[in-house]
Amino acid sequence: MHHNRLSRKTGQNVFWYGCKAHLAVGSESQYILKAYLSSGNLNDEKVAIPLLKSLEGLPLSLEHSLLDAGYDVAAIYQQSISQNIQPLVAYNQKRKSDPSASMNILHLLV
Repeated sequence: MHHNRLSRKTGQNVFWYGCKAHLAVGSESQYILKAYLSSGNLNDEKVAIPLLKSLEGLPLSLEHSLLDAGYDVAAIYQQSISQNIQPLVAYNQKRKSDPSASMNILHLLV
């Protein structure tokens, strides 16, 4: 297990050990379609594309992907669009890159 460090606004450091589960869940059935387990210090974006690609072989009609702000990167938008899946991703305000980068990808969906 890896440990992570979080610096809080109070100046305190908190350490934790653990893993993260990255899940693809059917919106109607609520069944887990695919799951990846990663160390807690791995960025969400590094797991998203393999997870999206693993859904291609399933006998399902995927229309949307609903993702939190950890997945707000252009490569994930591009992968979703290439699979004809409309990405619905929360905007990541902490991202250091241009905030319009992810919005530039969205014009491809219209």
